[in-house]
Amino acid sequence: MSPLSLEITWLAALTVGAGFANLSLLWFVRRYRDRPGGTWFVALVGSMAAVCFSYGVGLTVFEPVALRAGLEALFWLTGGWAAFCWFAFALAYTGRGRLLRSAPVAGVVVAVGVLTLVVSTNSFHHLAWSEFRVAPAYGAATASYDRGVGLVAGFALIAALIAASLVVLLETIVSYGRLFRLQTIALALTPVLPTLALVSYVFELGPAPRVNVLPLTLVPHMLLDAYALYGGDMFEFDPATRRIGERTAIDDVDTPVVIVDDSGRIITFNAAAGPLLDADDEAIVGDPLDDHLSATVDLDRNEQDVELLEGGRRRHYRVTASPFYGADERRLGYTVALQDVTDIVQRERHFAVLNRVLRHNLRNDLTVVTGHASRLESGIDDPELADAASIVVDESRQLLDLADRARELDRSVREGTEPSVVDLRSLIERQVAEVDAAVQVASGPGSETTRRADAEIDVPQSLQVRTDPTLLGLVVGNLLENAVQHNDAAESVVTVRTADTARDGRAIRLEIADNGPGIPQTEVAVLEDGSETSLEHGSGLGLWVVKTGVTALGGDLSFRADEHGTTVELVVPGLVDEDADER
Repeated sequence: MSPLSLEITWLAALTVGAGFANLSLLWFVRRYRDRPGGTWFVALVGSMAAVCFSYGVGLTVFEPVALRAGLEALFWLTGGWAAFCWFAFALAYTGRGRLLRSAPVAGVVVAVGVLTLVVSTNSFHHLAWSEFRVAPAYGAATASYDRGVGLVAGFALIAALIAASLVVLLETIVSYGRLFRLQTIALALTPVLPTLALVSYVFELGPAPRVNVLPLTLVPHMLLDAYALYGGDMFEFDPATRRIGERTAIDDVDTPVVIVDDSGRIITFNAAAGPLLDADDEAIVGDPLDDHLSATVDLDRNEQDVELLEGGRRRHYRVTASPFYGADERRLGYTVALQDVTDIVQRERHFAVLNRVLRHNLRNDLTVVTGHASRLESGIDDPELADAASIVVDESRQLLDLADRARELDRSVREGTEPSVVDLRSLIERQVAEVDAAVQVASGPGSETTRRADAEIDVPQSLQVRTDPTLLGLVVGNLLENAVQHNDAAESVVTVRTADTARDGRAIRLEIADNGPGIPQTEVAVLEDGSETSLEHGSGLGLWVVKTGVTALGGDLSFRADEHGTTVELVVPGLVDEDADER
């Protein structure tokens, strides 16, 4: 065996220096191993450092030739696995990590393994190269050899992996645009110079065909990686999160989702859609959607309700068809979501029946009861019986009033009113007058217990809000009536005032305060919880009307009760004049 002959030249020093530069990048990127593609990126940087070190050290070895050939083989081995790490990183980084467990990628691993075996055992078969010899250039121990079919095939494999990675990254730029553009462009540019250098080396092109400058081109590769990492927030905003999120949004939701083309043929569907389509595999892909549903879906309608058979049962579905388009604005197909609304439809039907009974049958019966009780009250001389008849009349009127409120609320919420600009003080004054009249009627003419809705209104004349005037009037009227009717103070006081604007100046904050006994905590608990338990039942419909109306207006409702009375705070969006509170 020839004695060891080494010589360090500037070319070898630069190449080894490129290896240390990649090691420095490896030190920084190791912290991102848990990010999508992070492990593969760390492996890529490590393999690039190995490429530089193997070739750089090889440039110092003149003798023995076998050692120099071994270092050349190590260069090709690390280069092949570097290309695979780059390919795997591109898949994982762009959200296609599941493909790494697929059969095609397994085939790629086998191919790289075969390249490794062929290169490492070349001395036995010479499939990678033959006639290997040291042919110095620029004073370095560069090599010259005849490329064999194994090496050419290995080069083709490396080039294919780099090309596939570029396609994956460029597709991400096109699909996701601005958010991932900087880092993805930088990453896509990184293999350009190394690929050109490898082509020049394999096919012996250029002024110095024996010099392999690929390790040197890994320095700009590293710089572009560093820019993508720190300048483009490579691992802070990674496309894998968006791609996997989009896939999860379809695959993991409980709502059946079917993707169809522009002709209504099934392209894909999620697991929830399987039972509805009576299929659990891809065998139905390409079939018309209507062939697998018991009703026809009109894709040109954005939303529609249909009845479908599922497992022999008829269910109600709300179908939403959202078109999607290609880069040329041509419609490619639809995302069809089918939401099961059977329970909602049944509840609405039950509510409609109950509402009709309350509004018609019960109201008519109460009117009859009130009329007969009034006649009894006026025609009975016995004071005790007259008082009993009076109680029947009062309670019947209250029940009629509740029925009217429920009807008005139902009509307002269901039909809705186009928002308009409302003068808040005028609306409050009208509600005060209506409540005053209603309280006097309920108390009866000449009653000693008659209460008035005299209210102190501290609301600017110019304060306006854009909202549903019917609903807001219903809410304010019920709050005023509650403050008056349930006030047992010797001199009742009701104050309506505006506080500071709410929600960053985009909403009014209205307070209605009284000096009554305060709303029982059980009533407030029922409203806050949204349901009634067996121990806590709302005693009246008025506060429920307020709660429902405020919710429909998009506002907020809160209560403060103490020994001085109750303060109801109402926040309603749509403030028109933000400076009104200051005037």
